[in-house]
Amino acid sequence: MYYSNLTAGYGSYLLTPSTQTLNYSVASKLLGINGTYGFQLTLTPTVTVDIEKISTGAPLRFSVETSGTGFVLANANITYSLILVNENGAEYPSYTIISGNGVTNQVGAVPSLTFSGINGESRSYALIVYSYIYGLKGMGYYVHVPQSFTETVVPIVESFENRTISLAHGDSVGISPEPSVYSQLSYNATFAIQTEEYTLRQVILEQSSAVGKVDCGPGSTQEYASVTVPDNAGILIVTYNGTSASEYGVVLVPWGLGSLAYPVTIGGNSVGHDWVTTDIRQVTIGGIAYQAKISLWSLQGHAGSA
Repeated sequence: MYYSNLTAGYGSYLLTPSTQTLNYSVASKLLGINGTYGFQLTLTPTVTVDIEKISTGAPLRFSVETSGTGFVLANANITYSLILVNENGAEYPSYTIISGNGVTNQVGAVPSLTFSGINGESRSYALIVYSYIYGLKGMGYYVHVPQSFTETVVPIVESFENRTISLAHGDSVGISPEPSVYSQLSYNATFAIQTEEYTLRQVILEQSSAVGKVDCGPGSTQEYASVTVPDNAGILIVTYNGTSASEYGVVLVPWGLGSLAYPVTIGGNSVGHDWVTTDIRQVTIGGIAYQAKISLWSLQGHAGSA
């Protein structure tokens, strides 16, 4: 199968079957404007939350910067959740959530979030930060997996209607030939919902496939597994490990557009067309503030005046 790669950045995946993704031509036909008008719709998070790791080794430290459209968010509240993969030798790796809150300074920044006793290079973790002020809400995320561990579990949406996601061994995804070396990964899939306090509430997936193993290479028997997520917007968190010590990783999957503040663009390109009209609105999707912009132009030219 072919998949549309809507992934917004490292550490999170949104891979959807092309047959279940609304493309530009189908949208134009459904709107009744095919061949007459072209359009482009963009949804851009109003609040940007940039996270940067500023430490080497321990303790683990981050800087956070928040901004809106053309201005910084001074004195904004932030709430953060560090998803730390537990390296305790368990067959299926779990994680611990470390939460806290703070306030941005006059330049819209939190210069240092510090997590004592955590080595930022050798551990696997994900940091999710929510920012909110006067009804404006945004979020950002940062995912880290040690560079020495190159294997990964790749989540792929099976069905939006049935809320099913496939968890595949990374080596079995793509057009490259099957690797000559056998590889096995153990995974643990859970779901997290944002609470009213902007923290993450873990939801255990009560299904046998929520924990298991996927493999790839000669003799492989289980290249993917399927899990069903709850009927709520949230984040699928998949922790995994390899067969050697210290091989741990984590990936995130947004279920619902606002879960990880993904930007969206659908439509054509207005470059080269005359008389392009645009309209902009501020909207809220899944609790996250977005700027929606629609551009419309004629595909049949326009009549000039004498």
